[in-house]
Amino acid sequence: MNLRSLAFAALLCLPMGAVYADTTYLTDVTVLTTVDDNINVGDSSNSPTVSIGAGGIVTGVVKAYNNSVVKLDGGTIYDHLSAYDHSTGNIYAGSTISGLIAYDQGTVNIHGGSVTIGVLANDTSTVNIYGGSMGNNVYAYDGATINLYGKDLAASPLSQKQYFPIKGMPVDYGVLDEYALSGHLLDSTEISTILYIQRGTGAAYHLVNDPAPVPEPAFVQLGALLGCSGLVLIKRRQR
Repeated sequence: MNLRSLAFAALLCLPMGAVYADTTYLTDVTVLTTVDDNINVGDSSNSPTVSIGAGGIVTGVVKAYNNSVVKLDGGTIYDHLSAYDHSTGNIYAGSTISGLIAYDQGTVNIHGGSVTIGVLANDTSTVNIYGGSMGNNVYAYDGATINLYGKDLAASPLSQKQYFPIKGMPVDYGVLDEYALSGHLLDSTEISTILYIQRGTGAAYHLVNDPAPVPEPAFVQLGALLGCSGLVLIKRRQR
């Protein structure tokens, strides 16, 4: 974990006195109760899918590796989710999480829910934001990309920052271009988050307004026609 990620994670600390047991390693499972621990999902040879559904609570950090998938689908992560390697984190409506951090070529898809602190993208990771509330800040560093999908999205330049102070300690991020985001995401949530993009590194953001609907595959259209005749188609760093 690099210095900027440690500083970001410092914002997500639980109150003093919270103690975690040893990290829990999960395979394919749906979490519907409280896990008072940190969770690791996947390793160099395994890529499970873990869902945290309604009633599921993880009090620590959730880390996804390899090609693993973590679905926060109505559950709660008190700390943050980190997506490493080629892993994916999906956040859905009804979910609550403090923060999201993407590394390597990881992907985070935010369809809804509440991210109470913010989002941080490193390396060549990708964060796609379709809905939900984003907390205070969204950051893109290195060659990371932030994509926002909505209806009237806009980004107004504010200033440049040489560093961003966290808990009174300046952490050198290089030069950040600062933007005020406004408009509505695809789920009609109004966004008023501050976006920070690291300058001169390949970090980028894209606003996609009124995206075209995904066309139906040809075989689905054919199935609809045949259905009229009574036929049915079946279809690397320290972590």
